[in-house]
Amino acid sequence: MAVLELRTYTVKPGRMAEWLEIFDKDIIPLNDAFGIKILASWRNVDKQDEFIWLRTFEDAAAQKSKSEAMYSSQQWKAMEEQVEDCLDQEKWEVKNLSPTAFSPLQ
Repeated sequence: MAVLELRTYTVKPGRMAEWLEIFDKDIIPLNDAFGIKILASWRNVDKQDEFIWLRTFEDAAAQKSKSEAMYSSQQWKAMEEQVEDCLDQEKWEVKNLSPTAFSPLQ
């Protein structure tokens, strides 16, 4: 069964433009390289410092193996500090979701 990750980050004050560039130029290609599909990303119009994104995995085993491979890669390690500088790590939220039988996101 597919697993979807709904990730919510709080971006540090004044860093949203930098974060969006990192996400576009580095995070998306890195996820792609490890077979992790990003379905969508948003900025919260009610909380200007909030960034939300959704990525999907074939199942829980794929989520574990692909995430471990990506986060232990040299590519991730090269950008990790820059990512962490933009985000308030204490306010990260990750929810693992499974789609309902009638959801278009299967």
